[in-house]
Amino acid sequence: GTGVIRIFEHSPEQLVKRVYTLNQASGKRFTLGVGTGARTGERAIEDFLKHYKQFVQIYPEKNELSVYFSALRKRMLNLALKEANGVIFNFCSPSYVSKLIGNAKRQNFVFAVYIKLFFAKQDSVASKMLIDEFLRYYSYPHYAAMFENMGVTKELESLKKGEISNVPESLLEISLYNPGKDALFSMLTRFLKVGINLPIIYPYVAGSTDYKLGVLSNLARSLVEG
Repeated sequence: GTGVIRIFEHSPEQLVKRVYTLNQASGKRFTLGVGTGARTGERAIEDFLKHYKQFVQIYPEKNELSVYFSALRKRMLNLALKEANGVIFNFCSPSYVSKLIGNAKRQNFVFAVYIKLFFAKQDSVASKMLIDEFLRYYSYPHYAAMFENMGVTKELESLKKGEISNVPESLLEISLYNPGKDALFSMLTRFLKVGINLPIIYPYVAGSTDYKLGVLSNLARSLVEG
């Protein structure tokens, strides 16, 4: 799996049981994604590391589990480089990822990013889905701080106040709605160029079951054909 759970919501003992079961059931292909959730600051990172090490200490077959840390800032990336197999970025632009990664390297380390895509039969519906998702994340202080570091706060405030209704170009560096193959691969290329080696496509599709299946089928075909 490539989802992210909030580590403080699970005791180390509970987490071991669940993760071990999933890893065994998947033929040891499971990937655990963990983050601090809404907690921020040095204390949150210290508590996260303590909680994580308690989990690792009692987990059987430690060398057969892949763990990625969720990171919005440099501190969690640095922690992931020391303690995990990879890092997952979310809802950020290639330029922001580039600033975070810098010259950071480690053999076999995975730099992953969620790329949110929104699909609907009408562009107006798909673009509203994208805007609503941005505003939802903007309401979280830790994401609001990241968006500020990316320089898109002005655009988000304008959307929040209803001053604009179209998706600003700066936000289309982060996420796309109803993208064609060229737009999608242009975004993927930009992420690959800044050091991402595992782009994770995260589609949101509105519509009938047949429409959803069609979108996912076309998306999968485009990614496979390249």
